[in-house]
Amino acid sequence: MKSNFLFNFFLLLFFINILKFGIVKSSNLICLNSISTKLAGSTISDYCTNELTVNLYSFSYSTVCNGTTLTQLTLSTILYNNKSLSYTELNCFETTLESLILNSILIHEDSFGVENQPAIADTITLSNVTFIDGRFTSLGNSLPFNTSTLNIFNLGTSNLLFIDFLAIKNLKTYYTINFNSLEPYPTYTNSLTSPDFKMEKITMALSNIPSFLNVVVDYLELLLVGTSFSSSQLSNLGTMTHVSALAFKSNSAIEYPTELGSANNSITTLTLTTPLLAYANYALPPNLALLYVSAGSNFNFNKRLPFSVFPSSLKSIFIGAIGIDSFSQVLPQTIEAIIKNINCRKFQSIQIEQFQIILWDQEIYQVLSITQTNSTYPNRMWIYWNNSRIILFI
Repeated sequence: MKSNFLFNFFLLLFFINILKFGIVKSSNLICLNSISTKLAGSTISDYCTNELTVNLYSFSYSTVCNGTTLTQLTLSTILYNNKSLSYTELNCFETTLESLILNSILIHEDSFGVENQPAIADTITLSNVTFIDGRFTSLGNSLPFNTSTLNIFNLGTSNLLFIDFLAIKNLKTYYTINFNSLEPYPTYTNSLTSPDFKMEKITMALSNIPSFLNVVVDYLELLLVGTSFSSSQLSNLGTMTHVSALAFKSNSAIEYPTELGSANNSITTLTLTTPLLAYANYALPPNLALLYVSAGSNFNFNKRLPFSVFPSSLKSIFIGAIGIDSFSQVLPQTIEAIIKNINCRKFQSIQIEQFQIILWDQEIYQVLSITQTNSTYPNRMWIYWNNSRIILFI
């Protein structure tokens, strides 16, 4: 009697497990079939077959599975067929996807969910996707908490018109770029009321400059598009109160924005790598620790670095070809390293306030002399090293 009970009990567990795994697989398959039927009018029979890629007329999909668990999904259409996907259709998988990639798909606002809804995927990548409503979240909403990365590659047909920082505040990484300079860039706004989130990286191209108040981010990369920015927009570059590192770029030569040196900015690392113009000496962010300047041959003032004062927090300076032929500014004693990439034939010696810099052999790239002229810096020396670099060591 007892043995029959145990046998029946384990047999029941066996069938429950079979049923369970069958349901897991069929629910994912049902979900994929729902999407396939809507986009292509066809059904599929399998999805976990070693990065399976299937083409159905103008629709294709590829999957990556861990056992029977769907982890990565790519959906593509060759031509727009006026069929769109909603949150209900994308959120029907058994577990949150690691990666969802959509190519040439029509998307409604909130198709990826809002703050308190389950996330569709940890990473969402959109290429040439058309946003029917001009945005990916509705007004006042944010993407779900467990969506960590959103990548948007616009090729000129996306209709992405509006992005608010509120919409992306729960992300760790946000990246967007438009490859078609003739298409309008989205208008950015900021309705954040408090710095209650922290992102790791934001990369964005801007045709308008929003306020950055309450935007908390470790690394912010900005590409300004065009030259027609109002004074009120430029003043927003002085609102980076919670930005640690800034990479500032422009697709055309503009004057260095004085607002970057605002006392309000918390920037500790500043990178300038696209052509900028200098007509005066400018202020640097007050808490700057690392400065990287490679902003073109016109980014100098009287052939010197175009900065009036170097903050006492500054430790390292990296300088590219910016058209300077002297380096006479007084540097703070906190400086630990300067790396300079220059045309070595133009410089056989450089005079800095604290140091008489060395001479070197231009052909064999070796140090000929090192001279220190100020005993205030007994532990520092300058050397030329490896084909047109100078480095200051402590």
